[in-house]
Amino acid sequence: IRRERLKHCVPKWKMEELDATDEFDSDLQTARRDFCQLEKDYHKEGFREGADVGRERLAQEGFNSGYCNGVEEGMNRGHILGQLNAMLHWLERMSVTSTDATDSVAGQLRALILEAKEGDDVTWMAAKVQAVKAQFSVTCKDMTGKVF
Repeated sequence: IRRERLKHCVPKWKMEELDATDEFDSDLQTARRDFCQLEKDYHKEGFREGADVGRERLAQEGFNSGYCNGVEEGMNRGHILGQLNAMLHWLERMSVTSTDATDSVAGQLRALILEAKEGDDVTWMAAKVQAVKAQFSVTCKDMTGKVF
């Protein structure tokens, strides 16, 4: 069949020459084998390249998501720690004498600071921080006569 197709595109004298030898068949088989091997190689390489690109894309998306979450968590944690440390610092500097109220608020502040530093998620701390802020305001009012 292939010889029939070649008759249309190969000059007659070349076909006679090809027919006279078996080189044509062996060349055709070699070319077919080479082509199949190249096709397999390109298929494998394309698959590997696609898999690599997919892994990189997923890794990048995961990094981007994790980075955004980490920044948000870091900002929240920093904000809470800043507030707690500022209240503790102010309380320690302003209290000349230790009272049960100042000791209680200072202890709560220290405990919350430790929780905020070691905890996995600080978003749950908002209610606790608000409660300590309320006690802090009352304690400051008792100490200075001013509401904070």
